[in-house]
Amino acid sequence: MQNITKYLLAISILSFCISCSKKKDPTILPGASILIIGKWAIVTDTLTDIEDGITISHKARGISTDYKQFNKDSTGVEVIDGNTYSFKFAVSRDYNNNDNVALMYPTQTVAGVLQFAYTRYYSIKSIDDKTFHLFLDDISTTGGYNYASSSEFIENVFLRRE
Repeated sequence: MQNITKYLLAISILSFCISCSKKKDPTILPGASILIIGKWAIVTDTLTDIEDGITISHKARGISTDYKQFNKDSTGVEVIDGNTYSFKFAVSRDYNNNDNVALMYPTQTVAGVLQFAYTRYYSIKSIDDKTFHLFLDDISTTGGYNYASSSEFIENVFLRRE
């Protein structure tokens, strides 16, 4: 009986220690959240549209005046071809340990054209204090009784800290 009591006490202590251990929350990314803050020049931005497996457009741009700026208050601005877009952002890590950033663009008027709100979810492929690589692969599928259609939008953005 005394051995059973010791055994149960040992298991109780062990389970208490395990349940109290601090584990990292996989959604908190203090490193990437801190590194992302600042102004980043867009070195190249490659955009590809694919419809039903066929590339319908592919363009690369990299104008020295284009940039993304991420502020400490989770707001930002993006300047593309002289047009300024505002956004909010959130950095996270998914359960596969991939770093991500969501750029949430509100409804806004840019160059006299109304832009409706949208969100882009980028994978952070790499980030350090000098370079930043974002990747987006947005796939959508539609279908009906006699057909199926798929479209894919791929974006690769390489940035350099200014």
